[in-house]
Amino acid sequence: RWLRSTTGVVVPRDAWDWTKVPEHLRPTFRVVDESGREQARGKDLEALKEPLRPRFAEAMASAAADSGITVSGQTTWTFGTIEKAFTTVRAGHEVRGFPTLVDEGSTVGLQVVGSEDEQEARHRLGVRRLLQLGTPSPVKAIMDSFGNAEKLGLAGSPYPTVAELLDDCVAAVLQQAVDARPPVRSEQEYAALAAAVRIDLEARVRDAVRDVFTVLAAWRHTDRALSGRAEMATLPALSDMKSQLARLVRRGFVADAGLDQLRQLPRYLAAIDHRRSRLDGDVVRDRQLMDQISDLQASWEHRMQALPEGRPPGEALRRVRWMLEEYRVSLWAQHLGTAHPISDARIRKALP
Repeated sequence: RWLRSTTGVVVPRDAWDWTKVPEHLRPTFRVVDESGREQARGKDLEALKEPLRPRFAEAMASAAADSGITVSGQTTWTFGTIEKAFTTVRAGHEVRGFPTLVDEGSTVGLQVVGSEDEQEARHRLGVRRLLQLGTPSPVKAIMDSFGNAEKLGLAGSPYPTVAELLDDCVAAVLQQAVDARPPVRSEQEYAALAAAVRIDLEARVRDAVRDVFTVLAAWRHTDRALSGRAEMATLPALSDMKSQLARLVRRGFVADAGLDQLRQLPRYLAAIDHRRSRLDGDVVRDRQLMDQISDLQASWEHRMQALPEGRPPGEALRRVRWMLEEYRVSLWAQHLGTAHPISDARIRKALP
């Protein structure tokens, strides 16, 4: 990033070959326990972290237990006021812990994590789950109002049932309400949020469902366009488009995308359609465009795969995901326009 900002030259990540750096010029990392005894040592920090993650989680849980913060199995706000962070001492060093609500599925818990990024990622989902548990759902009323055409329009989706799809629409509406406010950390703040979302919840969910109808119609059209027999030379491009389609529309995509991005999905799908329509006549050009995004896409996917199991992506990774979709529009369907200025450099700068 420094070279790019000072010289304008973009140095690819794979140009940094650390195997060519003499061993004595590379830093050595040490992990010590409470008493200062060395537990691990190595040159590769990420490799050093991996086997220690469970022990790190145990250490954070211990610190949380010492502070009396950890709670599990709650269905309403019983957490008092959740502090932004606290400091404890481990192995002679000050260590910061970040309390966060955690979505447990049918309940919500309070845990301590080791970074603000993870705190943000988990807390927003925990607050949303608490709202889902405490807010009367409009799903039955909406389903009862559907005619056969509407039920059929929603039935052909990645969701196993229409009810689950509508539940996901409710989750998307609630998530937008959560994200529109500063993080909720007290009972009073939560009560205000819960009261606000109840006012027009059914109307907002119905609006979301209308957007979903549009997305699913476009998704079916794109899915058909990518089906059938294909020439060998087009297979890499088709595989890339099918992977993109699977990321955009899958089980859980409504709440995962959020209401604002949900409205952008038809444009992303139209860009895939346009790319497919031109592929057979210009495979070489498509390959050149793929080369411009493949490294960026792989970098984002690598960071997603590197997240510990169950750890939701933070704000930066969520933002880069949609930047990549906008970049694809700029490469293959520029006439559709992008939501904001986008480039290779902007994405590389945003990658965490």
